[in-house]
Amino acid sequence: ELITENIEEFKEEDLIPKQEAVILLTHDGYIKRMLPTAFRAQERGGRGLIGFDLREEDRVAQLLLANTHDNLLFFTDRGKTFQIKAYEVPKAARISKGKLVHTFLGLSDDERITALIAYPEDKKVRERYLVMATEQGVIKKVRLEEFQNVRKSGIIAITLKSGDVLRWVRLSNTDEEVILATSNGQAIRFKEKDIRTMKRTAAGVRGIALKKGDRVISLDIIKKGSAKDAKFLVITARGYGKQTHLSNYKIQRRGGTGIKTAQVTK
Repeated sequence: ELITENIEEFKEEDLIPKQEAVILLTHDGYIKRMLPTAFRAQERGGRGLIGFDLREEDRVAQLLLANTHDNLLFFTDRGKTFQIKAYEVPKAARISKGKLVHTFLGLSDDERITALIAYPEDKKVRERYLVMATEQGVIKKVRLEEFQNVRKSGIIAITLKSGDVLRWVRLSNTDEEVILATSNGQAIRFKEKDIRTMKRTAAGVRGIALKKGDRVISLDIIKKGSAKDAKFLVITARGYGKQTHLSNYKIQRRGGTGIKTAQVTK
């Protein structure tokens, strides 16, 4: 029988099932995709499961839950971004080391992925923003929709000054708060609205004023309505931990020196 009705166009992507996936990326650049069921539920006190066949001195740097049809944005230390679909990340067994991300992204040999973002392709893209922070205290806010069509060779996400490195990228809804912490134990909390929206290639503005030898080591977004009961956990490189109420960190103007959050010994 000859079918004469109009048939909707479809892409190869339409044949790929939509399902949850765990994306794992290591510091040395190995990446893989797994089903969440690869990690079975255990009782408290169990040994856990090996999630990666890590090489000596390598470690897990990024772990996120995404849908296979989500867009993945990879941000590098040089301020570039690359984009693929989550299903394009090679699927691998729980104990395998995965594939080197350099084999399917156009990275330079000495370029590293420092942030990974997953987001669905929907109408909310126009309502969302990316907040970025560098080691030298620069912060930047840009519309997520500026990253919807990233070419294979990557595009500039932020223009960096000599010696600076892009380290963190977070999704936001612009009506939230930002907190930065430094290696010398300083922290600053300010309104995200203090960061004006910039174009993709802009260099950003001062997020925190750093003293000589200090650097930013953390960026986080405080969701709207969560600040009242939220707590701020600080863990030092030597394993010491400190938990305080977020209310102890008064909202300041962007670009200040912040307040002391922990005593750090050299």
